[in-house]
Amino acid sequence: MKTLITMLLCAVLASTVAGQSRSYTLINGSFIVKAGHTKSWNFKNPNCVNVSGAFRAEGGNANDIKVIIIKSYDIDNWVNGHSVTTYYNSGLRTTGRFSVNLNEVESYAIVFSNDAGFVQRAVTANVILSPCR
Repeated sequence: MKTLITMLLCAVLASTVAGQSRSYTLINGSFIVKAGHTKSWNFKNPNCVNVSGAFRAEGGNANDIKVIIIKSYDIDNWVNGHSVTTYYNSGLRTTGRFSVNLNEVESYAIVFSNDAGFVQRAVTANVILSPCR
């Protein structure tokens, strides 16, 4: 009986661990965003994902960058100045932190935009994708 209970407990624990999603690092490091350009990373949301992170921009007078999270298919519309739904929009910032839950099963993008800058920006960012809590 003790062996059966131990086997059942192990089976329950194994199925619980197997059903959990793990966090994934999307961005961890530094990169350049040229003046008038954007840099983006696409990711898919299979269920509900929390996108969290921090960023810092350097270069030029204001040392600023704009960070947005949008659906991947809306990148061209946003770049061309058309109205799109943003799930996060930092505005022009030197530094920022964010945490956003995305509930729709969809492909998204996090975009670092230097469209208002006249010089390139050096950006350091750390962005983690985790299951929603």
